[in-house]
Amino acid sequence: MSSSGGSDASESCDGQVLREVSSALSRLSDRRLPSIEVEGPFLRSKLAWKIAVYQQAMLYRLVSLGTGAIRACDSDEVLMGILAARAFIETVSVFQDFISRIERHLDREDLEEIDGLVMGKTFSTRDAEAVRENPRFRSTNVLTSIEALDRIFPGVLRHYNLLSERCHPNTMGHHQFFATTDRITRTVTFSEKKRIRPERASAMAGVMLAIFAEQLMDKLDGLIARTADLQHSINPVAQGK
Repeated sequence: MSSSGGSDASESCDGQVLREVSSALSRLSDRRLPSIEVEGPFLRSKLAWKIAVYQQAMLYRLVSLGTGAIRACDSDEVLMGILAARAFIETVSVFQDFISRIERHLDREDLEEIDGLVMGKTFSTRDAEAVRENPRFRSTNVLTSIEALDRIFPGVLRHYNLLSERCHPNTMGHHQFFATTDRITRTVTFSEKKRIRPERASAMAGVMLAIFAEQLMDKLDGLIARTADLQHSINPVAQGK
């Protein structure tokens, strides 16, 4: 196969992946709710309601970041796409960690730990004043969650670090991104289009986690149902915490 044929095959593969990612984001978008009413399982479990509220907030964030990254790259605003893709990886990693911990607490039937977890995640902050007033809401370092995700998808942490180099005002985020130096004439030229193709690919690689995010949403749906059943079995009269 010629080099041009290989390029065509690569672009076709990339196009297929992008279609799968876009489809996953579209399905995630369809799962968004305009509101969550206290009905169904939430009538017998306020804890399940709390988890569902957090789920929807994270769902809205994932859809916004994922579609934003794609739109930015489609418009050749690849730096904006990288910023969104990096935040997308962070969000998926935090969400994965949340679900993993919910599952462990459910296996131990520890509703108190579940409540503390969901409240901590819902109101987590790095604001110093807010943390002084409510230490339990101190947000954890996102790298801890990304390292955990890297054990599921080896290479995620390395890719996240590469995107971070472009997000920060380091050389890869300014000089190497926009500038080209002619070492003979010492003329430096600048262009927004210098690294469009490789950086667009880097951003899209981060958003590929949308497919995994959809699986996480399915899993959390089941965990919400389990939480409602468990809380109702322990306290069938009260309406939860």
